Amino acid sequence: MYCTQCGAQVPETAAFCRQCGAPSPGSVPAAPVPPAMPMMPPPPPPKSKLPLWIALGVLIVAAGIAAVLLLTGDKSDGKATPTPRATPTQTADPTPTQAPDGFEAESFTAYGNSYSITGYAFSHGDNGKTIITMTGTDYSIMPFRDGSLHVPVWAEFTAGGETFRAVAATTSATSVIYEFEATATPETIIFINSETEEVISTVYIGVDAGTATEPPATEAPATEPPATEPPAATDQIAPDLYKPFVGEWLGRADDIVLTFNVKDDGTGVYHFQQGGYEEGYPFALKADTKTFSVTIPADNRLGIKTITGSYELADDTLTLRVKTTFADGRTFSYTVPCHKI
Repeated sequence: MYCTQCGAQVPETAAFCRQCGAPSPGSVPAAPVPPAMPMMPPPPPPKSKLPLWIALGVLIVAAGIAAVLLLTGDKSDGKATPTPRATPTQTADPTPTQAPDGFEAESFTAYGNSYSITGYAFSHGDNGKTIITMTGTDYSIMPFRDGSLHVPVWAEFTAGGETFRAVAATTSATSVIYEFEATATPETIIFINSETEEVISTVYIGVDAGTATEPPATEAPATEPPATEPPAATDQIAPDLYKPFVGEWLGRADDIVLTFNVKDDGTGVYHFQQGGYEEGYPFALKADTKTFSVTIPADNRLGIKTITGSYELADDTLTLRVKTTFADGRTFSYTVPCHKI
């Protein structure tokens, strides 16, 4: 036989052509490939064995939780109720601190409520930090604004040329206790309206708590001010009403020394001394109101705006209650018992 590819003669028994290598026409055909078996679909998953009563129980529990949430949910139209912060706290009323001699109570309004300041004191805690106690009225009313409670009056103090502001406050009906990070001893205490940031009162502190004194002078002693006419006494008052006051007087209170003379018409000149500072201004008594006023030069070096006060004569002691107001709004009050010399 011959090769079907190249035509060369191929032996009958050859499986391939020796010339081109093609299969011999007489070779045995390959075994047929059996047809592929059809693919069987996977068996369905086994059915759940969960009993019906368990499924019903789960549904009942879910329905109960939903009902509780509906009954206890917020009923304020979706608006959250603000939670007040822990500071300031309110405690039981301590024994009110008595106002020092010469301290005048101050009243003010904050957040639509009325309050007063009637006294103060300071101390140091066990950790050495400064504590200022302010006494007053109506501090059981703490205004709630912007999600927190507000103390209506805040406190600062100065020492060594620095100003320190309170970091925490504890309130009761009649007092506010301020805590500071500083450990210094106050030289001045300033009470501030927390709503308006206006100064309510400024107090100068002496060596002991509760003693109001003039701050020490750092400048050279002042010269005698130019002579000015004393204010006229009230015309309607008979001159003999001033007779008990006529003469020279001397008064002392801590390191303050007052000397003054009173004329028949209730006018005179007083001299104030404290440490190295001195001043002298004309004054006039007003017998009908038992008050007095002082004429202050506009160019005085301490920036004093007014000096006013009241007086009382009893048992040969003339007690003066003096209040000095400065141009920046600060006040300084003191009381001096005086005797004739």
